[in-house]
Amino acid sequence: LLNKNSTMKTIYLLLAFVLLYTTNLKAQQWDTITSFSQKILDLKSFNGSLYIGGNFTKNEGSNCYWSAYYNGTSIFRHTTMIGGGGVDAFDVFDNELYAVGSMQHFMSIGVSKWDGSTWVNGGSTNYSHSTIYADGNDLYVESDDGVVRKKTIGGSFQPFYDFNGSGGVGCIMRYNSQLIFAGSFDTINGVAANNIAQWDGVNWTPLGSGISSGAYSMVVFNNELYVAGDISTAGGLSVNKIAKWDGSNWSDVGGGMTGSSWNDLWDMTVFSNALYVVGDFTEMGNVTTHDVARWDGTIWSQVDLPHTDAFVTSVEVYNNNLYVGTFDFDTSHVFVYTGSLTKVNEPNVVNKIDVFPNPVLDNLNIELELNNPASITVEVVDLLGNIAISKKIQTNGHSLISLDCSRLAPGTYIVAIRDDQSNSIYKRESIIVGGD
Repeated sequence: LLNKNSTMKTIYLLLAFVLLYTTNLKAQQWDTITSFSQKILDLKSFNGSLYIGGNFTKNEGSNCYWSAYYNGTSIFRHTTMIGGGGVDAFDVFDNELYAVGSMQHFMSIGVSKWDGSTWVNGGSTNYSHSTIYADGNDLYVESDDGVVRKKTIGGSFQPFYDFNGSGGVGCIMRYNSQLIFAGSFDTINGVAANNIAQWDGVNWTPLGSGISSGAYSMVVFNNELYVAGDISTAGGLSVNKIAKWDGSNWSDVGGGMTGSSWNDLWDMTVFSNALYVVGDFTEMGNVTTHDVARWDGTIWSQVDLPHTDAFVTSVEVYNNNLYVGTFDFDTSHVFVYTGSLTKVNEPNVVNKIDVFPNPVLDNLNIELELNNPASITVEVVDLLGNIAISKKIQTNGHSLISLDCSRLAPGTYIVAIRDDQSNSIYKRESIIVGGD
């Protein structure tokens, strides 16, 4: 019999191997574009370049204050020292790039405009800002004192709505000819609205029974409004960080964020007939994926991003490619997805996977039931990472697979079953070979 110390050592080796093997199985389909000294908070495609904003002062060791841009080949750093705390968000209005945050321009702070080489006062107040939305001929911003201001083309910012200390807006989006405001408020202009309301130019009305507070991002996909962030209810339903509104009713989005999670969903974009979400998560809809996931309107699939930064804050489409920016207090990165997004297929729904017998002396059997045909790979790997058995199978949905383990040395092994197309792991299980 193993003593306590040797047993614990075996467990630690097994856990370490599982983590290592999990990482090695994930497709390396991302390239690193560049890195910054601190957090990236937004990305924006503008004038043929990808603009990167955040709370950083260095880009790969060189001075870079609050922003940079990438032209598809090179990084161009903003080297003019501007006080404050950097860029929180971008938007494009009247063919110009605006930023909100806390960049200081003499005695003003809050809204900045890019003049082609540096940031200038874009109509700031004495408050920092975190919300910006360009809506055709109007640009909306909200300062951290809860005042929403609107600027029309050729005009200046004018007060639009003052929450007067009783709430604020986290994001704005136009949907079904209505302007949607989501944030943290019980009423807006005297109308009861649970953290989300719509403005038709004359009247405010609620969206059903609303949502819990904590909305950070909204997009329109397949004619429905998606709201994501730190929300837990929508229309009285329990949701996990994301919900959708079809114009009449709220509903869950495929189970939302599942598995372990430390933060929230931070940003979304629509690209290549799918919705992409980023944040701090290990699963979406019970599909294992690290901080980036794809929703096709029916089910989630993984677009896993192997990285060591804290989490992903922003996602943007530039030059027909998907880019993400990360958050970290030490080093943050911009990554580009290099895989084929048109081939990011949803993992099959697994109806049944049984691995038996365990322990095994001769033949190991795997009974597999999927809802669709698939090409899969089954591997048996020892604790040093050596592949002892590898077998590819084209299954029609139901298969009984037999692996000859009689020639394997006695000991503990890992059996991994994965989908060849999506690289998703259907099951991973430890087995004992030669046990009795």
